[in-house]
Amino acid sequence: MAPRCLPGSGQHAKGGPPATRVCQLTADPDDPGLRPETAAALDAVQQHRAAADAAALTVRGRPVLRLHFTDRVAGLVTVARAVEQL
Repeated sequence: MAPRCLPGSGQHAKGGPPATRVCQLTADPDDPGLRPETAAALDAVQQHRAAADAAALTVRGRPVLRLHFTDRVAGLVTVARAVEQL
């Protein structure tokens, strides 16, 4: 089965088929136009939502791997290289 994207809004209620494996990708805010307090507030919302989705999936027996990038581009390049090696 091909990978699927489970957006956070409501999808944790389903969780997909029993064999679903979930990988969450989160990152620090990187918009230079944001004021620091706005970036911190958006980051807090993102992190809490990701944690809540992961908890809901875990309760339903779906394993969750969460990758948090402090540098989005470097993180995605690292993941792409790791997958390429498989």
